[in-house]
Amino acid sequence: LAAQQSGPCSANLQCGGGPSYSGPFRCCQQGHSCYRKSAYYSHCRTNCPTPSEVYDGFFWACNLENVNLSSGNFDVFDVKRLNEQFRNGGPSQKLERAGVLIHQFAPDYYDQPDMPWLMRKERRRRGARSAMLIFAKGPRDPSGSGAIPVFRQDLGGFVLRSEAVRLLCSYPEDGRTQQSPCRDHKWCRAGSRNWPEDCAFRPEDLSSMLQIYQTHHQDMHSHNHNPMNHRGYNEVVLDETSWDTNLPHTIAAVFYTNAQFCQATCKSEAIKVHRNFLRSYNLQPADVPLLEFNLRDWHAPFAVAS
Repeated sequence: LAAQQSGPCSANLQCGGGPSYSGPFRCCQQGHSCYRKSAYYSHCRTNCPTPSEVYDGFFWACNLENVNLSSGNFDVFDVKRLNEQFRNGGPSQKLERAGVLIHQFAPDYYDQPDMPWLMRKERRRRGARSAMLIFAKGPRDPSGSGAIPVFRQDLGGFVLRSEAVRLLCSYPEDGRTQQSPCRDHKWCRAGSRNWPEDCAFRPEDLSSMLQIYQTHHQDMHSHNHNPMNHRGYNEVVLDETSWDTNLPHTIAAVFYTNAQFCQATCKSEAIKVHRNFLRSYNLQPADVPLLEFNLRDWHAPFAVAS
């Protein structure tokens, strides 16, 4: 499907918007076509992505001749592919190949806790959002439980689409980024085998950060002396503008964990966030599903919530 528009055309560029988008559709340079991934995202490419190039659980529409573009009938989330992304992830320069990108809810960061995709105004001045990468080749929770390490086991969160956000920097553990998301651009040396703590890893050094992260068997720091907090996770810092601009496409799914710390309150909060997100963007559960995240399943941790 080649999008048509007068004026200069582009390669490797988003070429469409969502149902509420009223602006012009960009056209693609000669040799590129506009392939549609969902109701909210299309991209100029030389070819339709192959199955090995799909990382976030969504199918691209490769044969558009018999597809009703307004129906969204091919925007089907595939949890099996999401779990494959988890199993196949590992140190890489590309977010989409490094694992599953998640953001967990931090209630004091939002003006409306039941709408956590919108950052509190004063927090937006940081220009950044924190997330983490999870993958099967990563370290276990340092408590000895054998769980997949996360920011907090008693919080739900979002599964993010890596192509919808821009990486600013990263850390092999909690980067303590409240004041300076990327250490005022004091960068770690490329190819470092350890983390001197006073530097951030550049976007192009994501693989180096993850290699260091893989060697960590426990958090290098103890925070709040709370067994639910900061349990051996990495911190990936994302550009807030790209997050906001690409909503709702930024969010692939909402999840809650199956940890004992995530009892009825944690699950009900995730259900409320999921319901509010669908209503806010006129979406269906099939577009952005609610998932249960099993922290002890290193083969297929995500399942569509019943």
